[in-house]
Amino acid sequence: MADTSPIVREIEQFCRRHRMAETTFGRLAANDGKLVRRLRSGGRMWPENEQRVRDFMQARDAPPTPHPDEAA
Repeated sequence: MADTSPIVREIEQFCRRHRMAETTFGRLAANDGKLVRRLRSGGRMWPENEQRVRDFMQARDAPPTPHPDEAA
């Protein structure tokens, strides 16, 4: 098995946690359905795109914030 970069491992774990296909992840996070496949093939990711992907994962993992009108 080829050594994968930390971001690929994080994406794989995220996809398993959220039961999301990797192509769906790439399309939603970076507008690139082939993102994960390209990274596995040795492609690189620009720092701003990596941050965009990390922000997407963080936003999806964050607990939902209650609506201000909802009673606490």
